[in-house]
Amino acid sequence: MTSKITMNDINYINGINDDLDIDIAIVGAGVSGIYSAYRFLEDDRYNNKKIGIFDLNDKIGGRLESIVLPESNVTGELGGMRYLTSQKITTSLIENIFKLKNKKFETGETSSHTFYLRGQRFKENEWEENQKKQDKFYTRYFI
Repeated sequence: MTSKITMNDINYINGINDDLDIDIAIVGAGVSGIYSAYRFLEDDRYNNKKIGIFDLNDKIGGRLESIVLPESNVTGELGGMRYLTSQKITTSLIENIFKLKNKKFETGETSSHTFYLRGQRFKENEWEENQKKQDKFYTRYFI
């Protein structure tokens, strides 16, 4: 198994660089941004192009990040630990292009799943239950 890539492992600039000379700018170092850069680098038409990836965060991977959950010793995934096979492009990338090992992820009953979001714990089915009672369900996540 490969180790986690950190910002110390790649060349990056923290801050503003007025003299930056690039041909292709990719905004976002999440899965889509990194995959886009990968596709450019694999395509011979872009061999001599300078690619810059820009992100406000100080790490790559976007929402992909395993953390130890607060007040516990449980490691949880903040992002893409699951995908639906109905997502044809994602499935093809994972299984056919990157040939990553995968297995079916049984989720069980939603009433037994606890979510932790922005410092708040709640059951997965809590929103649905509140809807049945015509109550609002508030989280600390605002878009």
